Amino acid sequence: MGSTDIERLHYYQLQFLGAEDFDAQQNYHREMRRRHNLGQHTWGIVTGLELVQEPNGGANKEVDVYVEPGMAVDGFGREIFVLAPYRLDPATFQDFGAPQILDVWIAYQQQLVEPPAAGYQNCGASGQFNRVLETFQMVAGPQVQVHDAVMVDGKPVTPPPPVNAGGLTIPYDESVPYQEFPDDDTGPVWLIHLGQVKWDGVSRFFQIGDDQLLNDRSDVGSVAATIFAPSTNLLIKSRPVESPLPDADPGVAAEIEGSLQVDRKLTARQDVEIDGGKLYFDDASGKDDGVPLWMQRTAPASGSGTDLRVHIGDSSDATNRLTIGPAAGGTEQDVLAVKADNSVDISTGVLNFGNQTRQMINLCTPTSGQKQYGIGVQANTTYFRSHNEFCWFKDGMHDDTQSSPGSGGSLQLRLDDQARLYLGAQTRQMLNLWKEDYGVGVQSWTLYSRSDADFCWFRGGLHSDTRSDPGAGGALAMKLDSTGLLSVYGDVSTTGSLTVANDLKVTKIGGTQNILKVVTQTLAVSNAGQNSPKTWSFTYPQAFVEVYAAYVVLQGFSIWGYGGNTDFTPKSSHHNKDVNSIPQHAFVRLTNYTNSSASGLAYCSESLVSNESDNTILFTLVVLGRV
Repeated sequence: MGSTDIERLHYYQLQFLGAEDFDAQQNYHREMRRRHNLGQHTWGIVTGLELVQEPNGGANKEVDVYVEPGMAVDGFGREIFVLAPYRLDPATFQDFGAPQILDVWIAYQQQLVEPPAAGYQNCGASGQFNRVLETFQMVAGPQVQVHDAVMVDGKPVTPPPPVNAGGLTIPYDESVPYQEFPDDDTGPVWLIHLGQVKWDGVSRFFQIGDDQLLNDRSDVGSVAATIFAPSTNLLIKSRPVESPLPDADPGVAAEIEGSLQVDRKLTARQDVEIDGGKLYFDDASGKDDGVPLWMQRTAPASGSGTDLRVHIGDSSDATNRLTIGPAAGGTEQDVLAVKADNSVDISTGVLNFGNQTRQMINLCTPTSGQKQYGIGVQANTTYFRSHNEFCWFKDGMHDDTQSSPGSGGSLQLRLDDQARLYLGAQTRQMLNLWKEDYGVGVQSWTLYSRSDADFCWFRGGLHSDTRSDPGAGGALAMKLDSTGLLSVYGDVSTTGSLTVANDLKVTKIGGTQNILKVVTQTLAVSNAGQNSPKTWSFTYPQAFVEVYAAYVVLQGFSIWGYGGNTDFTPKSSHHNKDVNSIPQHAFVRLTNYTNSSASGLAYCSESLVSNESDNTILFTLVVLGRV
């Protein structure tokens, strides 16, 4: 019989059996149970055996320490049972003379008990006892050697590393079902750690100390390459110590120290918690193709606080994106896309800010706590905020220089920090109030106002399309008619000479000086929808004391979407020979003006009504008044 064989008794009729045969039968069953303990499990505490303390009424907060009932299996497969609370004997710790934290161990121990009655001994034989008592012993303090050697094939073996050439190794946990079990009569030792106690070695008693009682306990485990559930589900949960409430958190049911791979759907019916790690997103083959995608709770790169970091690669590649959106027609829509090149796209969505009035967009916050550049809404008003100037550029690239349109760009309009409006340095008719027949412009050394017939100045009133009519509630203050006749309906004063080429008729001299101010604004307004004129409005940069006149000048219209683009330069692609794309009706109207704002309607129809939502009217608003 070789060393790899396991032997058990074989019975037959009239067989003679001695004590050694019954020992062999008993040893077979004991060893097979131990191999089962170490083959499908690891050694350690199975249940119970917690260290607990109870005050004993001592003057210095002395306590008695007990080992609760429980079970353990040591590395030789032997079961250790504590069947009732066991009080630790201070004498076990007497060799330790200073106040300190000490380890507490338990070990298997057996004793021969119940010798035969007088007259029933076997004369000359040793070890005559009727019973073997399987019990335990307690060991205190740090240990140089926790257990005796594990023997395999007649040699002592240790877990790796190192692995000697041609040598045997065993698992790290040292649970070996194929070992050669030692003879229990020789007292082989295997210590199992139960926890620690606070020991006063000077006064020789245990002290109160809750934190260390369950430190570094060695718990039993299960060993299996595959676990099969008898039905469709495999349930892993914490073993309750009391009847839990239906919604009570049972704590950690399973902890995995290595990696976990799930080949099918992973479902969490409650929260998913990631403590410090990253949530990685790889492709179906488990690779990231050089673009790591992950989420993690992190500290910010600068300052205090906490970030939920979404990582979309290690390079500034615009093709690496974090996208959000629904599926439409089987295709995922990118309502929002954050790209790795430091840009954000909203390709199909609409940015909504709710109904709370505030500064919704902070474009730049150069000083802590100050929002000096932004866009917001207050009562009945959309506003733009700047710490210094407002500029409108055409084309070009970003340039940090103040008021610079950047390479390839041109400055179209600038409103400086003194509320002065600059229209550039090119001589032209800057304001077209109605087509080009009515407007304001600059030519060499000249500021001019253009009218196809009369110039009128009104005080108060409402708009009227009747020539020279100041409208309801208004008054004509001055008029320069198409013949060149200037009529002033009020006082005229001058501090210098007054030169009149022909007759001068004066009815009154005196009064206050009036200053004429003209405000113009060119607008490109798209339709509000199909068959829907768009209501437009404009707030003057500076309120008037009195508005004499306000009117709009139609500059042009288009069946293409130029809304907000006052350049209105046609593109080479903006031609359509379709007979259904014919503009039919275009107009702009001034419906109301006050000393601070003006508003009206604009509309351009198209023969194909479904295409006219973006049709655009280009016009200039002209407001004349006194400040």
